[in-house]
Amino acid sequence: MMAQEFRIIAERLFPLIEAGKMNWIETKALLDKVAGILFQKYVNQVNEVGFDFNDPYSLDAIYWEAGTFLGEAPPLGTDSNRHYEEDKKDIESTYHRTKTVTDFVDYILNEYRIEVEPEGDEYKRICKQTLEMLYHLDNHKAGYRRSLMPLGSASAIINPSLEANSVNSPSTSINLKELISKYRSVKINIEKAWKSERTIKGHNESLERIIEIFE
Repeated sequence: MMAQEFRIIAERLFPLIEAGKMNWIETKALLDKVAGILFQKYVNQVNEVGFDFNDPYSLDAIYWEAGTFLGEAPPLGTDSNRHYEEDKKDIESTYHRTKTVTDFVDYILNEYRIEVEPEGDEYKRICKQTLEMLYHLDNHKAGYRRSLMPLGSASAIINPSLEANSVNSPSTSINLKELISKYRSVKINIEKAWKSERTIKGHNESLERIIEIFE
């Protein structure tokens, strides 16, 4: 959203930049300033209302499925007489007390020594954004696993026991750290795709983040 708005502003600025015969350094300084102002605008908006502004990833957009994802929230949509706002109120009153969310939030707060009142509005806002993130991360992980499934494994979908046997088989089992180690070795030693120390360091940092997220 911010990139789209920045593009529109930049396109309007370019005729003025050309008319003023501004050099690249002056142009970059101007666009940097615009980007900074625009970024701060979105930061202020997020701090004020969270990620609810036309955001398909917001709790408003996913709350029907969020209760199922949490597994501990009241079931939603089971009573046809209940209204949207009542269902929404149910989950909004529980997500900041749900272990799936609070375990993650409390770990982050403790890790970075951030003091937040457990029942305060700030804590609830952090839990809300955490639930949004965890829900969509879980969906993306599921989609990624499906995309890695070989074509010949369609029978495993029909017969889950086949998939379970293949997963538990010593010949096919590999954990994430081992997989990343093999991938890193191929890129550096076989393909020679990562040549400079800077490139290797950058990729290593990204791979370590992947391990932190999924493990």
